[in-house]
Amino acid sequence: MKRPFAIAAVFALTFPLAGHAAAETVIKHKGHGEVVVKHKPGHPNRVEIMRPAEHRPHQFWHRGAWGVRIHGPAFRYPRGWHARPWAIGAVLPALFLTNEYFYDDYNTIGLQAPAPGYRWIRYGDDLLLVNIRTGEVEDTAYDVFE
Repeated sequence: MKRPFAIAAVFALTFPLAGHAAAETVIKHKGHGEVVVKHKPGHPNRVEIMRPAEHRPHQFWHRGAWGVRIHGPAFRYPRGWHARPWAIGAVLPALFLTNEYFYDDYNTIGLQAPAPGYRWIRYGDDLLLVNIRTGEVEDTAYDVFE
């Protein structure tokens, strides 16, 4: 009798129904407390790791680890632009795909080197890994700058 329930549970986790809200799983991450993992609807193999509930004032959270925030120069938004979060998959306007916004000191804060054709771009206090050809945001690191 237990076997059909086990098979149904595995099937439900493997093939989530389209149109349902993202399933959430809380896991323990080494040294970082609880981390919420959201399984994206329609994409059973793609997960989004959410920031842990704890707050560290001089650190930022990226890909399951804490990094030290940077005291960088003040960011000046172009005319008509203001602070906003960018999500993975969004398309950054060509205005920001210039040397003025490129950030090349990613090693000092523990971010991975971008692949050819990608650059880390500063937008406010955040860093965005962007495909320079298409402008698509591939990764985000929020609150990197103080």
